[in-house]
Amino acid sequence: MGRLTKTKVDEIARLRKQGYTQKETAEKVNAHLRTVRKYDPLHESKPREEKSLAERMTAVEEGLRTCWDLLYLLHTTMLFSDELSSNLEQGLFSCPRCGEYLSYEDYGDGYYRYHCWQCDFKIPLFSELCYKCLSQGEIDLETDDYVCRKCGTPRYTPYNL
Repeated sequence: MGRLTKTKVDEIARLRKQGYTQKETAEKVNAHLRTVRKYDPLHESKPREEKSLAERMTAVEEGLRTCWDLLYLLHTTMLFSDELSSNLEQGLFSCPRCGEYLSYEDYGDGYYRYHCWQCDFKIPLFSELCYKCLSQGEIDLETDDYVCRKCGTPRYTPYNL
């Protein structure tokens, strides 16, 4: 879209003030309808609604919880597939923090975790994620109550597994 001359912009303003519609003005000035909308003096843009910080943080937290749920479902699906499960166990995956290789460890009771021996980074298990305070690794798996040590909320996982 090229630039308009001042006379064309003034003509758009004059025709709109005379009561012509945007479409009629575009035909008379021989310009595209979007060009007329851009230079229309009567066009009032809608004010953007600013959301509060609390509303934006709530949306981010819900997005994070949704990502956790999707990752849980993907991981569970991979574990139930023989081919993908063996790839998880034998795969050479890099640590997201230091770049060294992660080892795949069996913690018993069906819990597996990737661990980096270089920087001691451990990818948290989905059963260790608190959906209320978003803490990672604060749920004690040795006890049977599965309550978050930070906020006291019982553990939640998708499908309440």
